[in-house]
This record gives sequence, C-alpha cells and structure tokens, in this order.
Amino acid sequence: MDIRPSAIFDTLVRTVTLRSLLDAHVGAGGLPEVRTINPDLLYAGGSSFSGGRFTPVGGPAALYLASSERTANAEWRSGSTLISRTARPPKVVFFAQVKLERVLDVTDNNNQLRLNTSAVELASDWKLIADSPTQRLGRASYDSRRFSGIWYRSTKDSRGYCLVVFPERLSKTEMVSVVDSSLVFSVNPLVGA
Repeated sequence: MDIRPSAIFDTLVRTVTLRSLLDAHVGAGGLPEVRTINPDLLYAGGSSFSGGRFTPVGGPAALYLASSERTANAEWRSGSTLISRTARPPKVVFFAQVKLERVLDVTDNNNQLRLNTSAVELASDWKLIADSPTQRLGRASYDSRRFSGIWYRSTKDSRGYCLVVFPERLSKTEMVSVVDSSLVFSVNPLVGA
C-alpha cells in the first residue's frame, strides 16, 4: 500500500454492554454473578469472537471507538440488535484519549482509489458477507505492520466517524487510555511495545 499514515490525537468514545465489562452471567438459582471485579474498559478481544467491520472472526484483537457519544451509541445499538431487537442490555459509555501516528484513513477519497475500494464498498454490510472486503482490508492493514488502526465513516451515524485500533500494532509512541479523573480506570492504557 503506497499510502501515507495519518495521525489521530483526539478523545474518542466507546459504548459497551455492562455485562461484557463485568463478565456477568446467570449463576446458580438464576441470580447474576460477576466474574471480573476490575473490568478492562479497553478490552480488544471481542471482535475476535464475533467479528467486526475490519476484523473477521478469529482475526486480530481490535478496539472499536467512535468520534462522538452519538456515533458510539448508534454503532452500539446496531450491534445490540444481534442480542435482542426489543430490549437492549444496560450499557456503559466512556471516553478514551487516543494518540496514534500510523492510521489508515479510508475516509480520504485518494486513499480509497489507491486501495481500489469505494465509500459504498466500505459501508457494505459486512455481517452478510463471508470474508467481506472491509475485513480483507483490515487484515491486509494489520499484516502490513504499517498501520496501528483504520479511520472510517460510521455506517450508523451519517455525521460520525469510527476508529478501529490494532493494539498489537501500536508503536512505542502510540497509546489509548481511558479518560478518568479518578484514575481508577486509566491505570491500564494500551501502549506500544
């Protein structure tokens, strides 16, 4: 890929189910049980199990973030319909400080041309396509080792953008950390090696 990486230094948003953060399940007698006392807000393994726009099932760890709370909630609502179309589970919304220097920006029309893709293809419903074009692009970006993430338009909020971060591809100068003035949840940032 003959594309110059972009930098993203911004505060982004993540919305996740409370159940996933607490590793909660229904225990003996039908009562809820929590397995994880200190949730990892930046856990990036979920898409390896369920897939994501740029990560196939079994693919690399990936953390999905959004440009605003509105966008994060719209993306979350879309994913939560896989669980239930009527009642959505409790959610947690939080902010993350992002400092990435090697991002593939697929919102840039010139980059789309270089990648032989289009806005239509990038917005296609990846859930309906085995080995979707966006998942192949995500794998190629990850495998190239040139990019630590991909910046793209949200398909659920026309004014929003999203970022997928590949934690295993972060350089020493890149990081993602939870914004938390109490310092309780910001002690385990994602940092490059």
